[in-house]
Amino acid sequence: MVTDFNKIIDSIYIKLQQKLPGNVAQERMAPTIRNFNNFKQDNLPKQSAVMLLLYPKNNELHIAYFKRPEYDGPHSGQIAFPGGKAEKQDQSLQETALRETMEEFGINRQIIRVLGTLTKLFIPISNMEVTPYIGFIESNPIFSPQKEEVLYIIETPIKNIIDTTLKTIKTRHRHNVEIDTPMYIFENEEIWGATAMITSEFEDILGEIL
Repeated sequence: MVTDFNKIIDSIYIKLQQKLPGNVAQERMAPTIRNFNNFKQDNLPKQSAVMLLLYPKNNELHIAYFKRPEYDGPHSGQIAFPGGKAEKQDQSLQETALRETMEEFGINRQIIRVLGTLTKLFIPISNMEVTPYIGFIESNPIFSPQKEEVLYIIETPIKNIIDTTLKTIKTRHRHNVEIDTPMYIFENEEIWGATAMITSEFEDILGEIL
């Protein structure tokens, strides 16, 4: 079974070196109010990185998300990948993704094999440009989540990403505006916004492999 995992991981690695599905794939899971032309960038976007962490569990490859706690901010209570803003000590955005994964999930960065990146995604509400990295751990990790940042971790098999029955569109109300919001439903959790858009591009890659 481990050999099968390695074949899938090697196929993902190869796909990441080729032309990526890009913004077209991301936009499939974008809320209808999201229109890049409506946002003015007065400042250069802040650079950040996230990690799509893959690992075997119960004889299936899994991916990990987490639930943010409620706080006074634009991403309060949302589902996310581990990651965050680049810091001065980070020599690269890959270093940012690894550092944040270690801080938020308690995962030793030395055991993560970085396979490559997906397409950068601009998040207007926080003026953030996110680079998504995909990493692989050869064994089921022991999570030690950072309590201040992580309410709980959500683990789901990667096969769920390409399961069309786990996608839906809900109407959300924010600031008296109705927004049609595409989302994935993994482990009874609603994954939408930038996290869903990043997942959508990964879905295209997995669809050619699984």
